[in-house]
Amino acid sequence: MGIISVFNGSFSDLLADQWSDVITADIFDEKDFVKPGIGKKRTKNKAWTNNGSFTGVISKDSIIYDPENTAAIVYNQSAIENIIYQPGGYVFTEGDGTIFAPNESGSSLFGQFKERFKYAGTPANERRVSFINLREVRGIKFGTRGPLTYHDKFYDTDMEIYAYGTFSVMITDPVNFVKKFLPANMRSYNANQERVRDTLIPELLQSVCNAINSMSEEYRISQLPSQNIKMAQIIETDGYNAGSWEERFGFKIVKIAIENIEFSEESRELVNMFSEKKL
Repeated sequence: MGIISVFNGSFSDLLADQWSDVITADIFDEKDFVKPGIGKKRTKNKAWTNNGSFTGVISKDSIIYDPENTAAIVYNQSAIENIIYQPGGYVFTEGDGTIFAPNESGSSLFGQFKERFKYAGTPANERRVSFINLREVRGIKFGTRGPLTYHDKFYDTDMEIYAYGTFSVMITDPVNFVKKFLPANMRSYNANQERVRDTLIPELLQSVCNAINSMSEEYRISQLPSQNIKMAQIIETDGYNAGSWEERFGFKIVKIAIENIEFSEESRELVNMFSEKKL
Protein backbone atom coordinates (compact mmCIF):
# COMPACT_ATOMS: atom_id res chain seq x y z
CA MET A 1 0.00 0.00 0.00
CA GLY A 2 1.10 3.60 -0.45
CA ILE A 3 1.47 6.34 2.10
CA ILE A 4 1.63 10.07 1.82
CA SER A 5 4.07 12.04 3.94
CA VAL A 6 4.08 15.78 4.42
CA PHE A 7 6.72 18.48 4.26
CA ASN A 8 6.52 22.23 4.54
CA GLY A 9 8.52 25.46 4.80
CA SER A 10 12.16 25.61 3.83
CA PHE A 11 12.34 21.84 4.16
CA SER A 12 9.96 21.54 1.22
CA ASP A 13 12.18 23.78 -0.89
CA LEU A 14 15.13 21.53 -0.15
CA LEU A 15 13.26 18.33 -0.94
CA ALA A 16 11.62 19.72 -4.07
CA ASP A 17 15.02 19.83 -5.72
CA GLN A 18 15.17 16.03 -5.54
CA TRP A 19 12.05 15.34 -7.64
CA SER A 20 11.26 16.11 -11.25
CA ASP A 21 7.45 15.62 -11.11
CA VAL A 22 4.94 17.64 -9.12
CA ILE A 23 1.16 17.15 -9.20
CA THR A 24 -1.25 19.90 -8.20
CA ALA A 25 -4.79 21.04 -8.96
CA ASP A 26 -5.79 22.42 -12.31
CA ILE A 27 -7.19 25.97 -12.23
CA PHE A 28 -10.61 26.18 -10.55
CA ASP A 29 -13.27 28.63 -11.59
CA GLU A 30 -16.24 29.75 -9.48
CA LYS A 31 -18.46 26.84 -10.58
CA ASP A 32 -16.01 23.91 -10.39
CA PHE A 33 -16.60 21.08 -7.93
CA VAL A 34 -13.78 18.79 -9.11
CA LYS A 35 -10.63 19.26 -11.16
CA PRO A 36 -8.02 16.68 -12.17
CA GLY A 37 -4.44 16.72 -11.03
CA ILE A 38 -2.02 18.30 -13.49
CA GLY A 39 1.68 17.52 -13.77
CA LYS A 40 4.62 19.89 -13.78
CA LYS A 41 8.08 19.02 -15.04
CA ARG A 42 11.38 20.51 -13.86
CA THR A 43 13.38 22.10 -16.67
CA LYS A 44 17.18 22.22 -16.87
CA ASN A 45 17.23 25.60 -15.12
CA LYS A 46 15.10 24.10 -12.31
CA ALA A 47 11.98 26.04 -13.31
CA TRP A 48 8.60 24.30 -13.29
CA THR A 49 6.53 23.97 -16.45
CA ASN A 50 3.20 22.28 -17.19
CA ASN A 51 3.42 18.71 -18.43
CA GLY A 52 0.84 18.62 -21.19
CA SER A 53 1.01 14.85 -21.53
CA PHE A 54 0.18 14.22 -17.88
CA THR A 55 -2.74 11.80 -17.43
CA GLY A 56 -3.35 12.15 -13.70
CA VAL A 57 -1.43 9.00 -12.75
CA ILE A 58 0.90 9.26 -9.76
CA SER A 59 3.84 7.02 -9.00
CA LYS A 60 6.39 6.40 -6.28
CA ASP A 61 7.94 9.63 -4.94
CA SER A 62 5.51 11.88 -6.80
CA ILE A 63 4.99 15.19 -5.02
CA ILE A 64 1.39 16.31 -4.47
CA TYR A 65 0.73 19.98 -3.75
CA ASP A 66 -2.69 20.47 -2.19
CA PRO A 67 -3.82 24.14 -2.52
CA GLU A 68 -5.80 26.03 0.10
CA ASN A 69 -9.48 25.05 0.39
CA THR A 70 -9.18 21.88 -1.65
CA ALA A 71 -9.12 18.20 -0.77
CA ALA A 72 -6.79 15.95 -2.76
CA ILE A 73 -8.24 12.48 -3.31
CA VAL A 74 -5.95 9.61 -4.28
CA TYR A 75 -7.71 6.78 -6.12
CA ASN A 76 -6.35 3.24 -6.15
CA GLN A 77 -7.94 1.35 -9.06
CA SER A 78 -10.82 3.89 -8.93
CA ALA A 79 -11.43 3.37 -5.20
CA ILE A 80 -10.63 6.10 -2.67
CA GLU A 81 -7.36 5.29 -0.90
CA ASN A 82 -6.25 8.55 0.72
CA ILE A 83 -7.64 12.04 1.24
CA ILE A 84 -5.59 15.14 2.04
CA TYR A 85 -7.50 17.94 3.74
CA GLN A 86 -4.64 20.20 4.80
CA PRO A 87 -2.86 22.42 2.25
CA GLY A 88 0.81 21.73 1.64
CA GLY A 89 3.25 19.37 -0.05
CA TYR A 90 3.03 15.58 0.23
CA VAL A 91 5.28 12.81 -1.05
CA PHE A 92 3.64 9.64 -2.34
CA THR A 93 5.65 6.55 -1.41
CA GLU A 94 5.30 2.79 -1.70
CA GLY A 95 5.36 0.45 1.29
CA ASP A 96 3.38 -0.55 4.35
CA GLY A 97 4.06 2.57 6.36
CA THR A 98 1.47 4.30 8.47
CA ILE A 99 0.10 7.82 8.25
CA PHE A 100 0.71 8.09 11.97
CA ALA A 101 4.51 7.95 11.49
CA PRO A 102 6.33 11.16 12.49
CA ASN A 103 7.29 13.65 9.82
CA GLU A 104 10.51 15.68 9.75
CA SER A 105 9.30 18.00 12.50
CA GLY A 106 8.66 15.06 14.82
CA SER A 107 4.88 15.37 14.77
CA SER A 108 2.58 12.69 13.44
CA LEU A 109 0.48 13.03 10.33
CA PHE A 110 -2.68 12.43 12.34
CA GLY A 111 -4.66 15.60 11.75
CA GLN A 112 -3.21 16.00 8.27
CA PHE A 113 -5.43 13.12 7.20
CA LYS A 114 -8.98 12.63 8.33
CA GLU A 115 -9.17 9.04 7.15
CA ARG A 116 -7.16 6.37 5.40
CA PHE A 117 -9.02 4.20 2.91
CA LYS A 118 -7.66 0.75 2.06
CA TYR A 119 -8.46 -1.06 -1.13
CA ALA A 120 -9.17 -4.60 0.11
CA GLY A 121 -5.46 -5.45 0.24
CA THR A 122 -5.18 -5.62 -3.54
CA PRO A 123 -1.84 -4.52 -5.04
CA ALA A 124 -2.17 -1.21 -6.81
CA ASN A 125 -1.93 -1.11 -10.58
CA GLU A 126 -2.76 2.55 -10.97
CA ARG A 127 -3.27 5.54 -8.73
CA ARG A 128 -4.70 8.88 -9.77
CA VAL A 129 -5.34 12.13 -7.95
CA SER A 130 -8.23 14.58 -8.24
CA PHE A 131 -8.94 17.75 -6.28
CA ILE A 132 -12.26 18.64 -4.63
CA ASN A 133 -13.22 22.30 -4.23
CA LEU A 134 -14.02 23.09 -0.59
CA ARG A 135 -14.83 26.73 -1.30
CA GLU A 136 -18.34 28.08 -1.69
CA VAL A 137 -19.54 27.47 -5.27
CA ARG A 138 -21.47 30.64 -5.97
CA GLY A 139 -23.86 32.14 -8.46
CA ILE A 140 -25.77 29.03 -9.59
CA LYS A 141 -28.81 30.43 -11.36
CA PHE A 142 -32.35 29.06 -11.09
CA GLY A 143 -35.79 30.06 -12.25
CA THR A 144 -39.25 28.56 -12.44
CA ARG A 145 -40.00 27.05 -15.83
CA GLY A 146 -43.71 27.61 -15.39
CA PRO A 147 -45.94 29.60 -13.02
CA LEU A 148 -46.28 28.52 -9.38
CA THR A 149 -49.73 28.60 -7.79
CA TYR A 150 -50.14 30.85 -4.78
CA HIS A 151 -53.44 30.86 -2.90
CA ASP A 152 -53.90 34.36 -1.62
CA LYS A 153 -56.27 34.32 1.36
CA PHE A 154 -56.80 38.05 1.19
CA TYR A 155 -58.24 37.73 -2.31
CA ASP A 156 -59.43 34.15 -1.65
CA THR A 157 -58.22 33.00 -5.04
CA ASP A 158 -55.31 31.21 -6.67
CA MET A 159 -52.61 33.41 -8.19
CA GLU A 160 -49.58 32.56 -10.32
CA ILE A 161 -46.02 33.75 -9.82
CA TYR A 162 -42.54 33.22 -11.27
CA ALA A 163 -39.41 33.20 -9.08
CA TYR A 164 -35.79 33.77 -10.13
CA GLY A 165 -32.52 33.90 -8.26
CA THR A 166 -29.16 32.33 -7.48
CA PHE A 167 -27.86 29.98 -4.83
CA SER A 168 -24.51 28.72 -3.59
CA VAL A 169 -23.38 25.39 -2.18
CA MET A 170 -20.31 24.11 -0.34
CA ILE A 171 -18.90 20.57 -0.16
CA THR A 172 -18.69 19.53 3.50
CA ASP A 173 -18.02 15.80 3.10
CA PRO A 174 -15.78 15.01 0.08
CA VAL A 175 -16.11 11.24 0.56
CA ASN A 176 -19.90 11.36 0.52
CA PHE A 177 -19.76 13.73 -2.44
CA VAL A 178 -17.56 11.36 -4.46
CA LYS A 179 -19.51 8.24 -3.58
CA LYS A 180 -23.06 9.57 -3.90
CA PHE A 181 -23.00 12.55 -6.25
CA LEU A 182 -19.96 12.49 -8.52
CA PRO A 183 -20.44 10.17 -11.54
CA ALA A 184 -18.02 7.25 -11.80
CA ASN A 185 -14.55 8.05 -13.16
CA MET A 186 -15.42 11.74 -13.45
CA ARG A 187 -12.27 13.86 -12.96
CA SER A 188 -13.81 17.24 -13.76
CA TYR A 189 -17.25 18.42 -12.64
CA ASN A 190 -18.87 21.84 -12.85
CA ALA A 191 -22.12 23.30 -11.49
CA ASN A 192 -23.03 24.63 -14.95
CA GLN A 193 -23.00 21.17 -16.54
CA GLU A 194 -26.43 20.00 -17.65
CA ARG A 195 -26.30 16.77 -15.64
CA VAL A 196 -25.59 18.74 -12.46
CA ARG A 197 -28.38 21.24 -13.06
CA ASP A 198 -30.79 18.41 -13.94
CA THR A 199 -30.22 17.03 -10.45
CA LEU A 200 -30.13 20.20 -8.37
CA ILE A 201 -32.54 22.65 -9.98
CA PRO A 202 -35.74 20.50 -9.88
CA GLU A 203 -35.22 19.77 -6.18
CA LEU A 204 -34.44 23.40 -5.44
CA LEU A 205 -37.56 24.52 -7.30
CA GLN A 206 -39.63 22.02 -5.33
CA SER A 207 -38.28 23.62 -2.16
CA VAL A 208 -39.13 27.05 -3.60
CA CYS A 209 -42.67 25.85 -4.30
CA ASN A 210 -43.01 24.46 -0.76
CA ALA A 211 -41.75 27.72 0.69
CA ILE A 212 -44.19 29.77 -1.35
CA ASN A 213 -47.11 27.55 -0.38
CA SER A 214 -46.24 27.79 3.32
CA MET A 215 -46.05 31.58 3.12
CA SER A 216 -49.53 31.85 1.65
CA GLU A 217 -50.89 31.32 5.16
CA GLU A 218 -49.44 34.63 6.27
CA TYR A 219 -48.64 36.90 3.35
CA ARG A 220 -50.58 38.44 0.49
CA ILE A 221 -49.13 37.90 -2.97
CA SER A 222 -48.13 41.58 -3.17
CA GLN A 223 -45.95 41.10 -0.05
CA LEU A 224 -43.89 38.21 -1.43
CA PRO A 225 -41.15 40.28 -3.14
CA SER A 226 -40.23 41.76 0.28
CA GLN A 227 -40.08 38.36 2.01
CA ASN A 228 -37.21 36.78 0.07
CA ILE A 229 -35.04 36.32 3.20
CA LYS A 230 -37.72 34.34 4.99
CA MET A 231 -38.37 32.34 1.83
CA ALA A 232 -34.66 31.47 1.59
CA GLN A 233 -34.64 30.27 5.21
CA ILE A 234 -37.55 27.93 4.53
CA ILE A 235 -35.83 26.53 1.43
CA GLU A 236 -32.58 25.85 3.29
CA THR A 237 -34.37 23.78 5.92
CA ASP A 238 -36.52 21.73 3.55
CA GLY A 239 -35.41 18.24 4.63
CA TYR A 240 -37.08 16.49 1.70
CA ASN A 241 -35.46 18.40 -1.14
CA ALA A 242 -32.67 21.02 -1.15
CA GLY A 243 -32.29 20.82 2.62
CA SER A 244 -31.38 17.11 2.36
CA TRP A 245 -28.34 17.59 0.09
CA GLU A 246 -25.74 17.58 2.86
CA GLU A 247 -26.80 14.19 4.19
CA ARG A 248 -27.37 12.68 0.73
CA PHE A 249 -24.60 14.24 -1.35
CA GLY A 250 -22.05 15.76 1.03
CA PHE A 251 -22.72 19.44 0.21
CA LYS A 252 -25.09 22.02 1.63
CA ILE A 253 -26.81 25.21 0.56
CA VAL A 254 -24.88 28.19 1.90
CA LYS A 255 -27.00 31.04 0.55
CA ILE A 256 -30.07 31.63 -1.58
CA ALA A 257 -30.84 34.98 -3.16
CA ILE A 258 -34.37 35.41 -4.52
CA GLU A 259 -33.65 38.14 -7.04
CA ASN A 260 -37.12 38.59 -8.48
CA ILE A 261 -40.70 37.44 -7.99
CA GLU A 262 -43.06 38.24 -10.85
CA PHE A 263 -46.81 37.86 -11.20
CA SER A 264 -48.25 36.21 -14.27
CA GLU A 265 -50.25 38.51 -16.52
CA GLU A 266 -53.51 36.92 -15.35
CA SER A 267 -52.60 37.38 -11.68
CA ARG A 268 -51.54 40.97 -12.25
CA GLU A 269 -54.91 41.67 -13.86
CA LEU A 270 -56.69 40.08 -10.88
CA VAL A 271 -54.75 42.22 -8.41
CA ASN A 272 -55.52 45.35 -10.43
CA MET A 273 -59.17 44.39 -10.62
CA PHE A 274 -59.44 43.88 -6.85
CA SER A 275 -57.65 47.17 -6.27
CA GLU A 276 -60.06 49.06 -8.55
CA LYS A 277 -63.07 47.54 -6.81
CA LYS A 278 -61.64 48.51 -3.44
CA LEU A 279 -61.42 52.10 -4.64
